[in-house]
Amino acid sequence: MVTITLAKSLEIGQIVTTAEADHQRELGNIKSKYAFECIDEKCDAQITCANLLKEVKERKKDPYFIYVGEHSDECKEKEKIEILEREQQERHDSRPRKYVSEKVALFNFDKPSNKKVETTSVGSNASVSTRTDQPNATENSKQEGTRPSKKALSTWVELFRRKDSDISVIYNDEEIHIRDLFINIDEVKDLADLEDEPRIYYGTAWVNPNKNGIQFTFRRKKFNELTQNPSLMLYSNKIQNESENGRFSEKTLKKLAARRTINDKPQPITVYIFSQLPPQLSKNGKFINFYAKELTYIYYEK
Repeated sequence: MVTITLAKSLEIGQIVTTAEADHQRELGNIKSKYAFECIDEKCDAQITCANLLKEVKERKKDPYFIYVGEHSDECKEKEKIEILEREQQERHDSRPRKYVSEKVALFNFDKPSNKKVETTSVGSNASVSTRTDQPNATENSKQEGTRPSKKALSTWVELFRRKDSDISVIYNDEEIHIRDLFINIDEVKDLADLEDEPRIYYGTAWVNPNKNGIQFTFRRKKFNELTQNPSLMLYSNKIQNESENGRFSEKTLKKLAARRTINDKPQPITVYIFSQLPPQLSKNGKFINFYAKELTYIYYEK
């Protein structure tokens, strides 16, 4: 996770650091962790200041900025952040571990290649075919200086469904067990109660085409005093290429949207989203939005 050092506070109209935002919260000038945006004058990408509203003694981590919205095409900050993210991810993934076993793995958010590598899933004798450019760490699991295997989101979902799976993901140098990794949004009463932690959030969703692209709309949920349908927006410029995006192409998703139940109602799907934060309030406080950096951060089942 790249540390964003500066963000524009919409409540006080100033560019601030996280420390300054925390101080303004103490003074009562900043009341929302959602009312921040990109510092580029030509961009209004939303930023959340995670952990900002928690009392100091209750914080697992200090407040930090994270983008939860799309940058504009003219934004200069976007390219800077993308470069930093790539460099940081490469360093993280290539870091030798003192001990690697089948019980730990990394996320693989790379776009699928045409090469298939057979990897054995923990808790099962069956082989699971996963697409990855990384070698399997199983053979070297007892050697020092090896790297954990990398698993795509679809593989983590499959492992989660196996009740005997005993495996953890290493993310931001923290180990998250698979039983703690998934959050069923359908079962959450108030989304505001969710911790600012990276998780795979999943639930029942409907596929709704609109003029901007495709929207995944989840069941109505409570977020403090707001009751709203959380949603995830996939913009047309990201999903137009059918050969590149496959099951996430606009054409394929529109076919999903056209499906009907026996009662002639739109048929929902189950959507899984990996996100560093739970669904967020929009800057104006009227909507609840999921944010996925790339299509590889999303998976769905019919």
